Amino acid sequence: MTTAYNAYKAKQQKGKTTRTKTDANASQVLFDMMDKTMTKIRAVDRSAWTDEENTNFQIALTGLGETIETVQVPPSINLA
Repeated sequence: MTTAYNAYKAKQQKGKTTRTKTDANASQVLFDMMDKTMTKIRAVDRSAWTDEENTNFQIALTGLGETIETVQVPPSINLA
């Protein structure tokens, strides 16, 4: 009976996996996230979108670009 129970428990544990929490500030995690995001943006088919949807998409991309600019150039650095 013990052998059958051990086999049952082993079978139950086989499908379970443990998750490891990734550090959101780790550079490789961020690089992978940005790569996936760029791939998704490039794959968008905007041919059936209305003018309003295209405008909203452009506004969102502009906002994303501005956020990237602020991260790339810290406010303490004067480029002018």
